[in-house]
Amino acid sequence: MDLLLFGDRDCPTKPASDDAPVQRRSICPWYNVLSKDQRRYPRVLTEARCKCDRCIGVDGLSQCEPVYYNVHVLRRTEQCDHEGYYKWQSGWQKISVGCTCARRPTV
Repeated sequence: MDLLLFGDRDCPTKPASDDAPVQRRSICPWYNVLSKDQRRYPRVLTEARCKCDRCIGVDGLSQCEPVYYNVHVLRRTEQCDHEGYYKWQSGWQKISVGCTCARRPTV
């Protein structure tokens, strides 16, 4: 399980006051967690999790959805080089950086 960085996971009934951080003022508020992976560099990444399923104060046709960003990471492989060091593979990882209000998809 991801480690809660700060704040709480509860969905509020209304957005926070004007002087609160953006993640609390949003109609789709979020909290941040630390995502740890010992086989990845960096080992710790901060990710956002939406507090609410529905947008605060908006009709029932809208929902909160995460906003993603691709981060460059290195992944340790099971292979070692001739000196006994692990080989690392460069790649991308999609992480959530916040939440936004979006219309529910129609079926």
